Amino acid sequence: MINKYLPLFQFLVEASDEQRKVLVKTLTEQQLHAVNEATYNVLHGVCAIQRKDKKILDEFKTVIRRLVSKELTAKQQRRLLIKHHHILPLILKPVVKVFTVKLSDGMDSTPA
Repeated sequence: MINKYLPLFQFLVEASDEQRKVLVKTLTEQQLHAVNEATYNVLHGVCAIQRKDKKILDEFKTVIRRLVSKELTAKQQRRLLIKHHHILPLILKPVVKVFTVKLSDGMDSTPA
């Protein structure tokens, strides 16, 4: 699912705060689910993050844990993301990096 939304993640990483906030407000349920899946992967160590980013994210560990919690509805997750939209680049940057490398490796191994 993350591969499908990789361009969205790249835009969320590079967007300004205002653009990111507006975009989060307009995410579909599938896109929101993909962001949550990416967050889950970062939280559980599937995508490694740099120490400096981890230090910053440590301040928001409660928010991140709530975001991936199955107890929240999509509306509650969206509200949480809107309120804390500034942490999205820190979460999504390692995911984009890992999946971009995977996709480029997959392209190199395919016959012409």
